[in-house]
Amino acid sequence: MGDWKLIKRPAPKQNELYNLKDDMAETKDVFAANADRAAQMQKVLSEARDRGYTRPGAGQ
Repeated sequence: MGDWKLIKRPAPKQNELYNLKDDMAETKDVFAANADRAAQMQKVLSEARDRGYTRPGAGQ
């Protein structure tokens, strides 16, 4: 989603969130500082997985 990258890890590992605009090398995990953004991205990811595709129009 834009400049953001969510890495969803299996439990018990922690998920990670990176702002690629500010940190292209993905060295600073900003998940805790951006909980709302992370939750929004997790929701979008879960919905895409439930549909079985991520690209708009791919399931038509």
